[in-house]
Amino acid sequence: MLRSAGFLITGHSGDEIYLCEPHPDSPSCIATWNREEYLSAAHVTEPE
Repeated sequence: MLRSAGFLITGHSGDEIYLCEPHPDSPSCIATWNREEYLSAAHVTEPE
């Protein structure tokens, strides 16, 4: 799940304890969304 969320696992220090950093080649979808895409997905319209 960490990799699919855009993280790169850099270490493992215990049971279910992972050291991670953002993966530069595989960003999470939230990091690549733009405002219009977010508003469309949330079914929100901006007032004119």
